Amino acid sequence: MALPYVPVSCDLYKKLEEYAVRRRQCDILYRDDIGQTLTIRDRIVSLSVQDKVEYVCLEGGSSIRLDALIELDGMSLPANAYHQQDISGAIERE
Repeated sequence: MALPYVPVSCDLYKKLEEYAVRRRQCDILYRDDIGQTLTIRDRIVSLSVQDKVEYVCLEGGSSIRLDALIELDGMSLPANAYHQQDISGAIERE
């Protein structure tokens, strides 16, 4: 079972749209579905919504939930409830 989506701020959404329009390569620090903190360097190509969850879509083919983002090009993003959720409990319930 996936964790509930936590909407991000309009300011962050606009910043991600700007990166997508400019096709700018960036470093992204995020938390994956099992709680690991990962870094990827890629280009943001678009933003999408699937089942009421917003994603950033990357040139390499992967996508990341917006509420899982921690840093963008070294800029800390506002912490949200997703970062504090107990992922281990959600995994055990699956």
